[in-house]
Parts: sequence; structure tokens; C-alpha cells
Amino acid sequence: MKNTTMLEVASQVILSEPNRNFTFDEIFEIVENELKEIW
Repeated sequence: MKNTTMLEVASQVILSEPNRNFTFDEIFEIVENELKEIW
């Protein structure tokens, strides 16, 4: 697993909801869930 993959997923999540203020924990949790689906 590459760090770029996590960053790409995180940026997609943030961009998908531009009006929402994510905390780092929220982003990390979402990224983790996304990666579980990918792997």
C-alpha cells in the first residue's frame, strides 16, 4: 500500500463534500474504510 493511494482517497473524500469541515479523525476513518473495500 502506497501513501499516495491514501492521499488520493482522502483528497477525493474532501473534494466530494467541499462544504463540510472534516476533522483529521473523520478523514482517516473514511480513508480506512475506502481502503478496506479496495484491498
